[in-house]
Amino acid sequence: MSQEHYVLEEKTNLGSASVCMQVFEGIAYAAIKRAEGIELDAPSGIKISGRSPINAKIADESIIIDVDACVDYGVNVASTTQDLQTAIMDKVKQMTELTNCRVNIYIRAIHF
Repeated sequence: MSQEHYVLEEKTNLGSASVCMQVFEGIAYAAIKRAEGIELDAPSGIKISGRSPINAKIADESIIIDVDACVDYGVNVASTTQDLQTAIMDKVKQMTELTNCRVNIYIRAIHF
């Protein structure tokens, strides 16, 4: 099975540059681990929705990163998710120079 790649640079005399979707998922994972008040796994440690909590894909020539997450009780969900979206997008831009990235965060549970 072939992996999906996003082409950063078309072929030149040096070759081409592309990034595998797992790299974008890794960038998102690193940003989430640094965030406060939001986590990937449910309190029981079971994967949410029976799939990986971070999924990256290509759509309309953009990278879309979907994140299933849980928030801590009492945090402001709107500001926490917006901060995380910004952090992920900033890291993607810093590491790949890619600016056409969207981050969708789905809050699936609350930690009490």
